[in-house]
Parts: sequence; structure tokens; C-alpha cells
Amino acid sequence: MRVAVAGALVLAGCLSWPEHLLVEGDGGGSSQELGLCPAACTNLCAGGTCRLQCGSSPAPCVCPPNIACEVDCSGAGSCGGGVDCTGATRCTISCGRDACQGRISCGAGPCTVDCSGERSCGGVVDCSRACSCSVRRSPMSPLEVTCPPFCTRGCSPQDDCDQC
Repeated sequence: MRVAVAGALVLAGCLSWPEHLLVEGDGGGSSQELGLCPAACTNLCAGGTCRLQCGSSPAPCVCPPNIACEVDCSGAGSCGGGVDCTGATRCTISCGRDACQGRISCGAGPCTVDCSGERSCGGVVDCSRACSCSVRRSPMSPLEVTCPPFCTRGCSPQDDCDQC
């Protein structure tokens, strides 16, 4: 049934993404629940989460709007142009060695950034709009973090910076 509905929508020209993939969902009506996944996502949006494998492009790695997003910047030097999760409902970013040197911008949902790779996250992590922010970094990371205003002790995992 999902395939027929998605096919009918494609034929009707009702979809805004250039390519579509089937995803898992509970049928509640959002684009990912209707069986559609933005073309940038890998792993067919398993569990309703867009997974992005970002390389070493100077352009930012951008999560599609209105869907949870997991960004893999584990390759050396990956995500050099930064990561934009401002439209995602939830965002998890993993940065490997020398990765994530550009700005990381979180949206209003929960945001988790792992900068445990050696010399990762040389830029800014902006969690100022997030309802929850957790940033883990290595001692060698020159990272600057902008926490939400309600986080009085910081944005590390033990700081209990969560109002979601």
C-alpha cells in the first residue's frame, strides 16, 4: 500500500524532494512516515532518522528539514565546511580526527555532538536554540560552544542541559 501511495504522489507531482526512498514509519502523516526519504539520506532513513555520510567538501553538510538526523563525520578531515542541523527535529553529529572544523549549528530539538576525534571540532558549536545540548570533546579540541540560556553549567554530557 505504501508503495502505491508514494507512486501516486510522485505521479501527481506532490513531492518536493528530487529523489525518494522508502522508509519506516507509523503512518502518522509526515513525509518520512508516508514512506519518503530525502535523497541526501543513506540507509533508507531507517527508524525515521536521516543518516548522512559527509566527506571533505568545503560546503556545509546540511540535514534535511523536519526529520531526525545523524551526521557521520568520522573520516579524517570530513565536514570541513561545517554541519547545519537547524531544520532537523533531532541531531547527532560524530566527528573523527581533524573533522568538523567549520561551524556546527543545531536546531530547536535535542542536539548531541561528539568531538572525541583528535583535533576535531575546531570551529563553533551553536546549541543556543536547542532544547537539549550535549557536547563531548577531546582535550585537544579548540572548540567554542554556545549553550542554550538555561544551561548554567555548560553543555557537556554531565551538565544536565536538557529541557526537551
